[in-house]
Amino acid sequence: MSKEDDSFLEAKARRKKGAQGKSAEDKVQDELALLRLSNITFDFDRLLDSRAAGRVVAPTVADFTFCYKGRAGALEVKSMKDGHRLAYSKFPQYPRMLRRAGAGGLCLVVVYIEDVKQWRIANVLDLELITKGSWSTSEWDFNSKFEQLFLERLL
Repeated sequence: MSKEDDSFLEAKARRKKGAQGKSAEDKVQDELALLRLSNITFDFDRLLDSRAAGRVVAPTVADFTFCYKGRAGALEVKSMKDGHRLAYSKFPQYPRMLRRAGAGGLCLVVVYIEDVKQWRIANVLDLELITKGSWSTSEWDFNSKFEQLFLERLL
């Protein structure tokens, strides 16, 4: 196999790995789009994922940024098959989101647990300050509908 073929395969593997959790992100995007259509005081943008783009763009603060009634925020979406622990290693946006929250932004992480089809949400300021290990999501607010969880945090 030539070096070019190897590079192509490595890039393809990176894109596939970066595509994990995309269905949860797509669901969130659909819900946010509906919210934007029904509420003039809400707007959002989906940010380009650095890993999925082959690391040619700088890492972003989160998957989505949003504004609601003059308040800016960031939303990171994670997806898990089962379990209730979010590993620090799976949340590289955490330090950037903490900094944004410290500057006044509403920074939220939402986890979709596929086995039970349940959403869990937390403000990054409510997470224990760690640099390794994981957070238990079992105490986070939860609902089967993302929009209800998100709106509760906005109000």
